[in-house]
Amino acid sequence: YPLRRRLSIAAAGEDKYFKSHQAYVAPARAKRDVIIVGGGHNGLVAAAYLAKSGLDVLVLERRHCLGGAAVTEEIVPGFKFSRASYLAGLMRPQIVQDLNLAKHGFKYLPRDPSSFTPTLPSSPHRGRYLL
Repeated sequence: YPLRRRLSIAAAGEDKYFKSHQAYVAPARAKRDVIIVGGGHNGLVAAAYLAKSGLDVLVLERRHCLGGAAVTEEIVPGFKFSRASYLAGLMRPQIVQDLNLAKHGFKYLPRDPSSFTPTLPSSPHRGRYLL
């Protein structure tokens, strides 16, 4: 896969973030055309376009996973939380098409209900939830 060969992704952990189970290993190649700091959805899209154009791209991410706000993760065992993944629906269709994301498993998943926000009993909403 030529795009993957030109696009390297490195992850390193910090104390306030989940640590990677693997030790960080510096890439063998010392020179890159582009280094992108941050493996969120914007950084990954930029890296993919740059790599697709033939540049050698390195993406650095401090967390154990990539995707930034487009990630849903299990923070408490058995419970998954969105880090704003619902905003992925705002991704331009042209990006999905240009990068052939459907071929790589990308798909939009509808949310039902669209939102769930519990409130405290002492709040103006008296413990009711907002949908």
